[in-house]
Amino acid sequence: MSEHINNAQLIREVYRRIFGQADVEFANEVIAEDYIQHNPMIKTGKAGVMEFIGYLTSMPRPANPVKPFMRFIADGPYVIVHSSMPWQNQQNATVDLYRIQDGKLAEHWDAVEIQPSSTASGNLMVEGPVEIEDTGYTEENKSIVRKFYEDVFISQHRTSLDKYVDPALIQHLPEVTNGQTGLQEYISTTTVVRTRIHRIIGEGNFVVVQAEGKVKNDSYVFYDLFRLSKEKIVEQWGVKQAIPATMAHSNGML
Repeated sequence: MSEHINNAQLIREVYRRIFGQADVEFANEVIAEDYIQHNPMIKTGKAGVMEFIGYLTSMPRPANPVKPFMRFIADGPYVIVHSSMPWQNQQNATVDLYRIQDGKLAEHWDAVEIQPSSTASGNLMVEGPVEIEDTGYTEENKSIVRKFYEDVFISQHRTSLDKYVDPALIQHLPEVTNGQTGLQEYISTTTVVRTRIHRIIGEGNFVVVQAEGKVKNDSYVFYDLFRLSKEKIVEQWGVKQAIPATMAHSNGML
């Protein structure tokens, strides 16, 4: 069995047993002693994440919990979880990025954004297909997304959209309308600027970019998710979060 399948299965078990069943013993077993945390609200190290899990287990659990929407994308030692989950009376769009080493959780990044009640496209921030297809085209799709991101998002060459984006693009960024024209208008008018790629993670027809940038004058982390078909981007999602000036630790969010 390949590494990425093993790692994806491990993360699925983490969500089922730790977050779903509050299995502290399993958490203690699968979290590395030198666990590196990039969430600004949680202490780094194994003790920090165990403390956070203890907090989760102390919270009242709903009698009839709704099954959350979850999308898993695995690439070597990395696993992305794209999810929609309720938290403190609001629905959040979340991306979690895990690095697995020697069968244990070794590092974690994330970003969380409150989902608005309506979007410019009429599509929810987190929905759509989850099945991984075209696994033989993973590296090709990652290369397409890298070129698109550098050319269109970072360099803001709007005339390059035709090379990468399907005219009928399905859009889930809440402020952007559907179609290639919606993305073009967004790039032309937005105060959101992506400046640097940190990681590109892909599996088959899904590719995720972890990047940094600015919203007006504030620093942000971005996770942009793309679904590709026939060498074109056909669907887009995204989650962004402000990087606080002060953090619980010095690891940074990227």
